[in-house]
Amino acid sequence: MKEAAELARDQDFDALSLIGEHYPQLRRYAPALIETLQLRPAPVARELIEAVEVLREMIDPLRISGIAQAG
Repeated sequence: MKEAAELARDQDFDALSLIGEHYPQLRRYAPALIETLQLRPAPVARELIEAVEVLREMIDPLRISGIAQAG
């Protein structure tokens, strides 16, 4: 329980700061995550799922051209 409390974040936590600090890792692993992530949306979330599909389509050409190299 103590470990869970240490891992929990309060409401004021800014997740965007972590993205900035860990951008190289995010860029490295995001393509694999998006490629393997399979979501089945509720009707209200359909637009979000469509946005993920757009990201998938954008990442593939980047990978082919060598811009989004992992590692």
